[in-house]
Amino acid sequence: MKRGKINQKAIRALSLLFEAGYSNEKDILALTLDQILQITGQKMTEVCTINELQKALRERRFFAYLMLESKADTLKEDHS
Repeated sequence: MKRGKINQKAIRALSLLFEAGYSNEKDILALTLDQILQITGQKMTEVCTINELQKALRERRFFAYLMLESKADTLKEDHS
């Protein structure tokens, strides 16, 4: 098992979401662009990070996303 680096941008985005009251997958996945813009103060890097987080949740690769693993790395482990 290899060790990855922690995705600090994802941790920051999660903190913003938790502080805004979005504390579970269902709530995070249901966020609209307007809500994300309001939460992030319209900072595009954070908007993109939350969008990537939503994708990772939909694709069931949340922990891989937090550990900066690529989709290819995740697929390799799934087929091993």
